[in-house]
Amino acid sequence: MRYAAVRDELADRDRATLLQVRHVDIPEHLTAELGDRPTAPRARGPWDRAAARIEHYRSSYDITDPTSALDERPRELRARGAYDQARRDVDAAKARLAYQHSRPRTVTRGRQTSLPLGRGLGH
Repeated sequence: MRYAAVRDELADRDRATLLQVRHVDIPEHLTAELGDRPTAPRARGPWDRAAARIEHYRSSYDITDPTSALDERPRELRARGAYDQARRDVDAAKARLAYQHSRPRTVTRGRQTSLPLGRGLGH
């Protein structure tokens, strides 16, 4: 039991270190899948989580392709399930990033804010 906790802690530290390094030198497979890392703090969260999900999958299944984030869908059942979950997570993050990027913005008192969604203004 204690061994598993130590192993998990070391794996978490390795992933955190890997992501810190990746923010300086982001590999091609991440930019090919997610685009460039956003400069806006709110957009960096989904991008970073998707990058962590990709890196976790890659390290768990020894993916080394420098240009493909998740590589091809594996045939083995367990690996295929992990791939499908990683793909769903990454696709959801990409949708959030696209949504945040495409939302109309307006300037109010020198700050940029999002326009309200749904019913029109004043209704």
